[in-house]
Amino acid sequence: MRQQKRYLSIIDGVIAGEGNGPEAPDPFPAGLILAGTNPLSVDCVAAKIIGFDYTKIPSVCNGFRPRHFPILDCDYDLITVRSVSSDAFNGYLHLIPQDSCYRFRPHFGWQGHIEALEAVPT
Repeated sequence: MRQQKRYLSIIDGVIAGEGNGPEAPDPFPAGLILAGTNPLSVDCVAAKIIGFDYTKIPSVCNGFRPRHFPILDCDYDLITVRSVSSDAFNGYLHLIPQDSCYRFRPHFGWQGHIEALEAVPT
């Protein structure tokens, strides 16, 4: 049996980009560095933290579809986040309140299509 390769995904968001990225983004001083051992889970965390809905981003959402060779060995609801800078970002990703996340402006071609919905007060 072949040993599974190890993987480390790192996203530098100290000065992130929003808007017309990746070619001409506007700087967004988020002060973030994201890292994880699974690229799909890191992309899901990034989407959530910047205010986007992963289910509306095909390249991320479709990562949960392969069954024979899965990219992630758990469901979205089991992705956990650990933060050294914000208690709001600790715990299961799906339980992180959207109002504690950033609201990045998406590329103009994606505006109105990938933003996370705001929670409606009850």
